[in-house]
Amino acid sequence: MLAIRLSSRGNREVWLIFARNWGNEGSCGTHQYFLNAPTLTLRIPWREGAVGVREATDTNFRRSRVGGGRSRLTGIPGQGAFMTFRLLAPRHRSYVYGELHLEWQTTARVTTAQPLLEERLNDFTLPAFAGAEARGVTFTTAQLRAIRLQLGPRAEAEADVPIGPSGRASTALVSRPTLERMRAVSGVDPAQTSVMKARLRAICQAFNGQVPGHPRLCEGTP
Repeated sequence: MLAIRLSSRGNREVWLIFARNWGNEGSCGTHQYFLNAPTLTLRIPWREGAVGVREATDTNFRRSRVGGGRSRLTGIPGQGAFMTFRLLAPRHRSYVYGELHLEWQTTARVTTAQPLLEERLNDFTLPAFAGAEARGVTFTTAQLRAIRLQLGPRAEAEADVPIGPSGRASTALVSRPTLERMRAVSGVDPAQTSVMKARLRAICQAFNGQVPGHPRLCEGTP
């Protein structure tokens, strides 16, 4: 699970949240890791001086088409604001993500704060392999065009489904789960491996087999 406080203005906070119980090693990884956890509960720290908290109407979440859900926000003064995310078995690769807009009720005057995060996420369209970008490899426009032609158009993602709250959050402060219950297992992901091989072939063809700074990168590549 990932939760980032995007902004804090007056009595309002905006959190960006992403929850799933599976994942790989990033864009350069070839394994998938599965966590045996059907629910994940997020605890947002209780704001000092607050007497209550609620979801604002502009809160919005979406889930994968295969399933997933979330609870209503539950606030416990002095402890936190809790939200539980329900996920399918990891093999189904379900996920939930969205924006949580909080309204804190407080008896004290709130000082307006600046946003904590103003960055915009860019669309990463530049293919990379073996850290080529980080090591100073520069792609010309023609090379990028050739690489994209090799890889073909990006597949359209399945439309995610808007969801509303259902049920209450798990707020009980329980002991740490046993390692057996929370054990993660991993295995090679054939689909990701295929993508990585396609990227390597496209980059090697764009550079005619000689990628600057990586003299052996294209050895054995058809």
